[in-house]
Amino acid sequence: MTGGPASDDSLLPPGSSVDSATELHPTPAAAFQQLGNKARVDILRLLTADGPCSFSTLFEASDSDTSAGFAYHLRQLDDRFVRQRADERWELTAAGREAARTVVSGEFTRGVDHDAVTLSEPCPLCHEGALTLSVSRSTAEVACSGCGESVMRLSFPPSGHIRDEDDLPGALDTYHRNRIRTFVDGVCPDCGGSVETSPELVGSDGANGDPLTAQLACSCTRCPASFDCPATLSVLDHPAVVSFYDDHGQNITERPVWNAGPEWRERVLSTEPWCLLVQTQLDDEVLELFIGGDGAVHEHRRRSEDASAPADATDVPTESGERGDDAAA
Repeated sequence: MTGGPASDDSLLPPGSSVDSATELHPTPAAAFQQLGNKARVDILRLLTADGPCSFSTLFEASDSDTSAGFAYHLRQLDDRFVRQRADERWELTAAGREAARTVVSGEFTRGVDHDAVTLSEPCPLCHEGALTLSVSRSTAEVACSGCGESVMRLSFPPSGHIRDEDDLPGALDTYHRNRIRTFVDGVCPDCGGSVETSPELVGSDGANGDPLTAQLACSCTRCPASFDCPATLSVLDHPAVVSFYDDHGQNITERPVWNAGPEWRERVLSTEPWCLLVQTQLDDEVLELFIGGDGAVHEHRRRSEDASAPADATDVPTESGERGDDAAA
């Protein structure tokens, strides 16, 4: 086998050329241009609402004056966004369903505002003020009316805001719980690409005796999607956490992402290699979870409150998952 770069044609299926591949895989600009007509967008809307339809059904529901003119617009969508089935009815392709979802949800065309909603949970920062949830231009913000601090700002699709005041907080919490879980599991919730997760130091540098803390930074390797969150939020659905709270008669899934509870603590045990300690205490029992540089929980354990001293840098799990005396082991 000889070295050197392969030609463009050598990367294509047998019998294909660069020109034919461009037709099969249009540029993003060309794909968007295919949707640049109201008649074509209306076709996507109708197929979304009614499912597979015949040509005559699609034409009768359109604003086109002639069937020939309508057929032209349908051909512009063919193969990429719609396809004709064996029974001659038309249906959406996977790309068509995604394009239709974006159109119907209003992600490109609507910016939603929502009056402030008072939340039942106290502020996790000052522990006294009442939290409020407000929406501006499709971005939700949870803030404290007491200390005035912003607890978190989260994106939320326009369709998510179109709900009753009582339902909005729960929908926002569920939406971002699922996104956090998917990000931490290494799958982009937007495009399905691979996600890289790494800890980043935040807050105190430890110089005054305060513990070092870190957050998890998740970024998709394919699209611009990213998410930064406290390490605590990444473990709320971990089986060890769910069972720990259940054993103490509590349901962790009822804790929203803007206030998981005052019993949680985080600190950095080591940065070479990375090891974050996330712990929570209920009654006289403590649950400790050790998170590695990949954002995953590598070990967890329970102990009684006074059974032993809290974990420190000499008690970091090794990469094998066993406890070792050397943090770099």
